[in-house]
Amino acid sequence: MRRILVFLIILLFTGLTALAFQIQQYGYELRSSFVELYSMDYPPTIYTDDKDSYIDIKIYDLDEQDLTGAITIGDVGISGDPLYAFRQTVKEKQRIYLPEKALMGLRLIVVSSQSGSAKLMTSYRMVGAQLLAYEDGAMMRLWKKEDSSFIDSFSLYRLIDGELLGRTENGVFVFDYLPTTGDAILVQSANGSILWRPGEYDYYFSSRNISLIFTDRPAYKAGEVVNFRAFIREITSSGYQIPRTNSVEVEIVDPLNRSVFTEELSPDNLGSVSGTFRTYSEITRGSYRIIIRWEGNEDYYYFQIADYKKPTFFTTSESASKAFRKGEAVTINVLSEYYFGDPVSLGKVDYTIYKGSQYIDNGSARLDGLGKAVIGYSEELESGSYYAVITVSDDTGMQSRSTVDFKVVQGTFDFNVDYRFTDKEALVKIETRLNNDILVSKAFEMKAWYEEPVILMDEGKQVEKKLKINIFREELSTDSGGRAEILINLRDVPPDTVVYFEANGAPSNEPEVVNRYSVYTSGYYDYYGSVLVDSVESAAPGSKARVSFYTSSPMDLWVIGDFSGEFKQFPFSSTEGKNTIEIEIPENYGYENFMLFIVGYKNYQIIQSRVIEVETASRDLSINVLTQDRYEPGDTVNMKLQVLDDEGNPAVVGLTVSVVSQAMLSLFEGDSDRWKESLGSPFNRGFNTISINDLYYSAYPSIAKLGDLLESQPPAAESKVIGGAPFGMGDRGGNGESLTSDVRARKLFSDSAFWSVGTFTDESGFAELSFVVPEDLDTWTVRTLAADFSGDFSYEKSSFETWKPMTVSSFLPEFLIAGDTVNLVFSVKNNLDTRMPVITGFYVDDEVIEEKGATIDAFGSLSFSYEMVLRDLLPSEKDESLRVKFVVEGSRGSDGAEYEIPLKPRYSYIRFGDLDFLEGNRVIEFMEDSIGSVTISSTIDPILLEAIRYLVDYPYGCVEQTMSRLLPALAASQLLAGADESFADKVSVVVGDGLERLFGYQHYDGGWGWWKDDQSTPFMTSYVMLGLYLATENGYDINRDVIAMGYSALKSLNRDMPDPFLQYVITLFSRKLRDPISSIVDYKNDVASIVLTALTYETLNMDAKAVALFEEAMEYVDLGASDVISGSSFNYFFDDTVTLSFLLKAAVDLDVPSATVAEISKRLLKMGNGSYWYRTSSTAMAILSLSSVSSSLSKDAEVEVVFEDGDVVFEGGLEDSITIPITGK
Repeated sequence: MRRILVFLIILLFTGLTALAFQIQQYGYELRSSFVELYSMDYPPTIYTDDKDSYIDIKIYDLDEQDLTGAITIGDVGISGDPLYAFRQTVKEKQRIYLPEKALMGLRLIVVSSQSGSAKLMTSYRMVGAQLLAYEDGAMMRLWKKEDSSFIDSFSLYRLIDGELLGRTENGVFVFDYLPTTGDAILVQSANGSILWRPGEYDYYFSSRNISLIFTDRPAYKAGEVVNFRAFIREITSSGYQIPRTNSVEVEIVDPLNRSVFTEELSPDNLGSVSGTFRTYSEITRGSYRIIIRWEGNEDYYYFQIADYKKPTFFTTSESASKAFRKGEAVTINVLSEYYFGDPVSLGKVDYTIYKGSQYIDNGSARLDGLGKAVIGYSEELESGSYYAVITVSDDTGMQSRSTVDFKVVQGTFDFNVDYRFTDKEALVKIETRLNNDILVSKAFEMKAWYEEPVILMDEGKQVEKKLKINIFREELSTDSGGRAEILINLRDVPPDTVVYFEANGAPSNEPEVVNRYSVYTSGYYDYYGSVLVDSVESAAPGSKARVSFYTSSPMDLWVIGDFSGEFKQFPFSSTEGKNTIEIEIPENYGYENFMLFIVGYKNYQIIQSRVIEVETASRDLSINVLTQDRYEPGDTVNMKLQVLDDEGNPAVVGLTVSVVSQAMLSLFEGDSDRWKESLGSPFNRGFNTISINDLYYSAYPSIAKLGDLLESQPPAAESKVIGGAPFGMGDRGGNGESLTSDVRARKLFSDSAFWSVGTFTDESGFAELSFVVPEDLDTWTVRTLAADFSGDFSYEKSSFETWKPMTVSSFLPEFLIAGDTVNLVFSVKNNLDTRMPVITGFYVDDEVIEEKGATIDAFGSLSFSYEMVLRDLLPSEKDESLRVKFVVEGSRGSDGAEYEIPLKPRYSYIRFGDLDFLEGNRVIEFMEDSIGSVTISSTIDPILLEAIRYLVDYPYGCVEQTMSRLLPALAASQLLAGADESFADKVSVVVGDGLERLFGYQHYDGGWGWWKDDQSTPFMTSYVMLGLYLATENGYDINRDVIAMGYSALKSLNRDMPDPFLQYVITLFSRKLRDPISSIVDYKNDVASIVLTALTYETLNMDAKAVALFEEAMEYVDLGASDVISGSSFNYFFDDTVTLSFLLKAAVDLDVPSATVAEISKRLLKMGNGSYWYRTSSTAMAILSLSSVSSSLSKDAEVEVVFEDGDVVFEGGLEDSITIPITGK
């Protein structure tokens, strides 16, 4: 059975026996026994040599009897007389051509001579086949290639055993199953045969089970909470249905395809699940995917984690006309409004004009008090298409852009032309429109021609010229509606020719208006143009939709309507020219469109598909969202919702409500609506009942799949901090009593106002919701989704504004540097129609710096600038910030904004220290301005614990510093048992934050570099993965995808840039992940390499080899010398401290004599600077190795500590340790 199943494959690749003659194609010997002939331009030929004096050629027609059970070409039978037979006397190097007519079909060619014989099977298809596959079966139709007519009678045989699968006499063969992949099938008719082996992708169908997924926002900042809800639905022809399912898996994967969230949820009675995903500050930025899985189905939805700054206003621009006459001024109207509804008064307008990618000119203007401007560009522009980029800036430096297109034309009107083609005709549809876009009747001349090269004699010389041959030329005019339709015959145009078209209108006393177009005849329409759809008329369920189309010749067509769960099909015989078909829409069809296919065959597959609109009765519910038009920031919004059905009756539905910033939506969604798109037609979701496959070109018909497109997000609006002289400084400030201290400043900012998934309307169709709106000045978009218990949805969008009569805005830096001089700018806007006297107040850390009186014009604004010198930070000051507040109080309104800006140190402070083993007296000296402590201990634990404190307090930086902070805390947990509770809690927070930071810094290749966006390096990837390995060994739960990607990166880096550290860490994980490694490389170029190789062998329990390498490494180590390690290292990071740390680990793991372990430990301790070593990585590795050895030094020590002035600080026995604080200036 297995041998017979591979029938076609063996025929395709079995080589020919070496003979004196050759069967050739394209001048080369054929190496296969089967050839598919797609044309007769290059048929097989016979090429002779000197060994043969004659050639016998016989060509047989093949049928199911000949092919049944054949494994090799030798098994192909011959059941009848040859179609063609002859013997020819031949000479050396003679080529014999086979008759084309004899090769048309499924043929066996037998060639014989004195030297032997050969067989070749060929297929030149005289028929075309189309397979319509659906979930429970399939249908097949055949066409004659010569005239595109149906073949009514044909049979199908399974070549495994010759079984007749069936025969049809009505032109359609119906399978009551989907043909099995691997079965070779012969489709046989009197007009020709096709060999077909069904492929696995012939039967791809989009799932009728979908999930509609929603998040409260399209994008989030790191640290915010993602809210989601997903509805499970089954698509039927009558609409959505709620399927029965007990469990739904929700997974969220990050841009690196790592799983960051997984939860099993039970659907509610609406078929929905909901939940939250909490992000963190160091999370990887980019596109995240919510995956919903249920009952073997899967669907997904995207959202973004991004660093963005939302705009405060938007700009629209529109040209006064779509087309301007040449020489006429180009006029563009500009309008800018804040999202809270008021105009951007007196903003600056900059514009740049482009023609394609070519810069033309630029200029500027200014908005008036209503936020409007008119750009009048009077320089003459040449005819053509242009666009202008409009940039508006307000007085805080925020910018908003828009783009407007326009044309410059010669005359008072222009052509709008649509060219469509069959392989014999051009259908030209013309509209004539005035420059104000109004359709108008106009006279014009239509021309079509091609050019043919001719050779002429010019002064005795041959010269090639282009001869213009007219196809069409007529004086015409558009009708009273400004439209015309022209059919141009292309039958006499030679193949492979460029055809030129020109519509030329030249009204009296006006410049001509021209539209030109060209098409290559053997390119575009030769494939697509045999059927040309002209017009579509929609219809209601239960009635018929009409589709008109052109065909270039009479042909039989297969018309198929896909109604999302069921389909209709029927034959149609077209005539040359225009045809009309009607297709009945099912009575209960529940969607707004269906897919229509018109399928035919010529020398190629012909398929036209159209989405046809359906005039369905609206089943949308009426959703009324009742709020005020305006609220003040921070107000409580009491929202009332009413839902009615299409007859006006109350509807009981489940509600999903999201209230979000319109400024943020504009940034990430533009003019689209992600919620509305999610509720789109099932066809937009990829659901189709059928697939249509061409069986012509291959035994494995291809099928196209539609993929999801992730549009890049638009750039955030720009923000600048404006410098300049302060406005009105010095009226009031310092220690005087504040006049504005009672003015409340806004500080509770957010892009999300509300999210609700558990609310239902009551029997009266009402629901009430209440929430506090954030303190942003914005338009808030209310998205309301109603889901009923039958499975249907309705959607409504509304909005309200947060507004104040007087507003404060500013765009301050993301952080400040201690000691800098900064200029902070605030803008105050009067949103009322009268002038308003105001008092402003500027505060820093709750202290009033300046108060000032001023008057602001109606709808006007003023800027207030403050220059200040920031204080320096002490070494002990961490996580500091500057809190600034600006408030304004007027006679008819007040506002204020408070910001807390991180303050970073300007300088790095020197940390120094020392460590020694005391025997007798020791004098410790330090500078007067030092701040620190002296610790005397009978164990090394306090030293290591202090080193951990040093690392924990080290500021976040690159990947190496982050890993070094975590490594001892992850792997030396026993040291933390002696720490105070507050420090232990801090370590726990640092570990959580650090792991999140490392996860966020992992690269797309799975590795790590210094930073988030650089290249992965062997050391950094190995260092991080070593830390994650130790974390898992100490009970930490590390994301499995992070480990898997990191392990893959380790192996990839080791293939390209092998080193001993990579090998060691790979070995650690190979045991953990049960992924055996094939071999170990003995690295011996330096001490670090030898030690790491020894640790690799120890990991694999090859202790004898590991001990030998350890002893070899010790030959290059002098614990008493200043340079402990001889020679350099294979990597910069493996300094003497790190190398000695790994040497100590190897000594402990291999149970070398305790004296050796002690000597290495003491030397490693003395290499430090008190409680830390040269680098953060050195400190981390030293702590890691020292924590594994005995910490006891002396049990009977007597200690006395005396200051220089004679004061005794401590005297007595030392059971554990003492710490003496040192406080300098």
